Amino acid sequence: MLTSVRSTTVRVQVHDSHNIHFASRCWNLRTTDLNQGVVYGVRTDETMMDPMLINRLDYDGTFGTALNRFVVQAAVGHPLTVYGKGGQTRAFLDIRDTVSCLPAAVASLVYSTPPRPRVSGRASVLLGGAGHRLVLHRLPLPR
Repeated sequence: MLTSVRSTTVRVQVHDSHNIHFASRCWNLRTTDLNQGVVYGVRTDETMMDPMLINRLDYDGTFGTALNRFVVQAAVGHPLTVYGKGGQTRAFLDIRDTVSCLPAAVASLVYSTPPRPRVSGRASVLLGGAGHRLVLHRLPLPR
């Protein structure tokens, strides 16, 4: 039952999957639902061919992708926010790897699961590599 799922992200993914399944039945379509981890980066070989093709970096201060949030916070000297204990695990995928997986998905090939580092670990990596002094700010989980 969807109401027993506490994560908003999972609820949205399940809703999307249901919509895809519904559309498949209505219009007799073959569909594939790709659920990937956190995708980072804005450059691919194709987007670098012309400045008009460069991707964008999306940022949401509370519910957004942790890696994008860390990058923006580091850029402006804001403390990095890790919610709860930072024990959530996520698969972090370079956008170029994501793009390269699409033909494989179309061909129905199965790939192994990428490593799932903890959010707090990614924040620590960024803290360690920052050229200026950054602070880690732990907040309660908003969900």
